[in-house]
Amino acid sequence: MKTKLTGNTGKDNAMNDELLSILKDASTAQIREYYTSHPGILPVLIDYALEKGEYSWRAAYMIAINVKKGNPLIARNANRIIDALEGKKQGHQREMLKILLLTELNEEQGLRLYDYCMQVWNETSHTPSLREKAFRHIISFYRKYPELSGDLDWITREQYLRPLSPGIRKVVERLKRKYISTGSKKPNA
Repeated sequence: MKTKLTGNTGKDNAMNDELLSILKDASTAQIREYYTSHPGILPVLIDYALEKGEYSWRAAYMIAINVKKGNPLIARNANRIIDALEGKKQGHQREMLKILLLTELNEEQGLRLYDYCMQVWNETSHTPSLREKAFRHIISFYRKYPELSGDLDWITREQYLRPLSPGIRKVVERLKRKYISTGSKKPNA
């Protein structure tokens, strides 16, 4: 059975087939090239990234590596992205969290995402890369609402850090140090 991308308006099935081929087999360089040469593809990618399709996580990856911070289409779809996080595979969730790092969230969105990210962070069996993206969002939330950051030491106890890979543990510790020392630097490590 052939997979179809649902975000397409139906006017270009050839683009659907071409995009699906890119999502299935392309290297990062080919993904970047395709995105650059198809400037109207972002709405299709967003729709497909929010599904549970076989290559939906790759659509989310394509967005995460190509879209610039502050893109208004990401901002307009932030609620849909947050709503779609639950039930996705961990790699798919990670890519969707990367997309959400590209936009400013309003208070309600931020609170919903904070709750979700705390659940991810506290579940130490989740992949380290997913937990690290959740931690970035937690730190971003604390930057906006520093009065709520009192649990930072609690959530970075050894029991939460031990399951992380050495590289991701260093990133998390660096994000925490930056937050504690300045409270104003963006969570980029």
